[in-house]
Amino acid sequence: MHHFDPITPVEETLGTLGDLVTQGKIRFIGTSNYTGDELRRSSPTSATDTPPRISSVQNMYHLLKRGIEDDLVPACQETGTSVIVYGVLARGVLARNYRSSAQPPKGSRAESSANVQADLDPDVLSVAQRLQEFARKYGKSGSQLAVAWALRIQEVSTVLIGIRNKQHLKEIVPGTDWILSDEELNEINRIVGDINRFQHLALGAKFHPK
Repeated sequence: MHHFDPITPVEETLGTLGDLVTQGKIRFIGTSNYTGDELRRSSPTSATDTPPRISSVQNMYHLLKRGIEDDLVPACQETGTSVIVYGVLARGVLARNYRSSAQPPKGSRAESSANVQADLDPDVLSVAQRLQEFARKYGKSGSQLAVAWALRIQEVSTVLIGIRNKQHLKEIVPGTDWILSDEELNEINRIVGDINRFQHLALGAKFHPK
């Protein structure tokens, strides 16, 4: 379910999906872009409750947009639901050395997307550059940091990455082995600062995984 349906009764939606599971047509039920409240409303309240269990939720999450930590993640902890995150590279902003006034790097997502170019806010790019410098201090890349940081949350089972070529894949995968220490996480938080000041930017408000 790509979005929560506020019109159709939850019991009807989940009942239909439960029938599909029983028939062997699907294995698990997943949702996307749900809030914590919507997940709770769609989850069984007891072992005898009728709705089948939702196995996963897929939401946007990256270093500059952390809203799910306060809302969705606690709901997943309560309901035993895993989190699949997309957008962890923030459209490549956390992986590439973008400049707001410069021509986007050749082959980058911003080169062919006016929407991405509009997201290249100087304040955001400044923080992204400092995060990349932090990663290089540990012999890592910005994309490896973005992946490692997302995986630090126990409920995050899967990180979706847009891969354009084999080199991108080879470069990103080592990030899954980087276990960030408390000291490193504290330093990252100092770099990012008050994340709420970024929530109004197009980077967070208009981000899509395409």
